[in-house]
Amino acid sequence: ESGAMQAFRSRLFTRIVPILKEIGLFGPKVQKALGDMGVLEYAKIDVEKLIGNDMKVAEDFDAKKFVEKAIAAE
Repeated sequence: ESGAMQAFRSRLFTRIVPILKEIGLFGPKVQKALGDMGVLEYAKIDVEKLIGNDMKVAEDFDAKKFVEKAIAAE
């Protein structure tokens, strides 16, 4: 597995696993499957913190776009 694929897999499962746990789809079968894939440790990620960071990134992105549009309009 290439480094890029490992990074992609890591990013993907840092999202999927905590959300599965948060929404109640984290039964024994799912936990076993995630363990078999080696991604069960991502269940420890704080979903609220993850979502909060996503919101901050989105707000920063929107602010940047607003500034770019304002500058372009001048």
